[in-house]
Amino acid sequence: MWHAMTQELSDLPWYETAEVWLNGERLEPALLLREYEVLRAGYAERMSEKEMEAQEERLRRDAVENAIERRLLLDEARRRISLPQAQLEAAVLQWRRARPVGAPEPTPEEEAEAQQQIQERLLLDRFFDSLYAEVPRPFSSEVRAWYDEHPDDFERGEQVHLVLIYLPRSAPLSSPRDRMLLLFNARERLAGGEPFETVNNGLDGWLRSVDMGWQQVDQLSPAFRAAVADLPVGGISEVFAMDQEFHIARVLDRRPPARLPLSEVWRAIETHLWNERKDERLGRELDRLRAAARIEILGLPPLSDG
Repeated sequence: MWHAMTQELSDLPWYETAEVWLNGERLEPALLLREYEVLRAGYAERMSEKEMEAQEERLRRDAVENAIERRLLLDEARRRISLPQAQLEAAVLQWRRARPVGAPEPTPEEEAEAQQQIQERLLLDRFFDSLYAEVPRPFSSEVRAWYDEHPDDFERGEQVHLVLIYLPRSAPLSSPRDRMLLLFNARERLAGGEPFETVNNGLDGWLRSVDMGWQQVDQLSPAFRAAVADLPVGGISEVFAMDQEFHIARVLDRRPPARLPLSEVWRAIETHLWNERKDERLGRELDRLRAAARIEILGLPPLSDG
């Protein structure tokens, strides 16, 4: 009997079998799933599938903790914040208008769920505004000091001013070989000093030239970076393949690596320092709410060592 019950439970997804109790109320499995999906999407941007599998246990734990904290903040927001009905109605109306043209009318259940999510978002937004109202912005001296203490954080790599020359897909050349040969011909003439307009006129005007402005070398695609890496100012690259097409690049100018001036990064530093202070304020609030709450988590295994 016990074995059969265990087998039946094991067939359910983890967020259905886990029980998370907050002040005597069980959090809905859908809330755990929503937090899990948000975290998993973030992991997927920087990890392989295999790496994510190795982090699955921690991912579920973090989803549970995020769900607890969201509910604590939401309950506190409901206690402190009065949400104007007109603001909620306007936000729901905006949601209806933003639905795709031709989409079926939402069911009463879908509309009720959307209204609840909109209400929660507005409540939390107003709550955070009130929480951060007294968090001071950094002084100019603090921004300057942070810039001086982090000399490597604002290094700009080598930059190149590039022109990209290519054949549009609409050019009447059916085979990749013909397209490549035409560009080889254009490249030799451009490298020999002929103006682009002269070369293009001789090729029935099918070449395209796009000024790409200043580009950071280490952010170019590998093929593009290899093509222009050693070119001097005014140099013409060899024909290279990129995005399943052939291209030529001309280097108009180069800038060596340099540190960005304070004037260009001032706002970013100020925002960073201010967000750190707001995070600290939120952390203190969560510590207070957690200390006053009754939290019980059942059905999740402990994190493995390491």
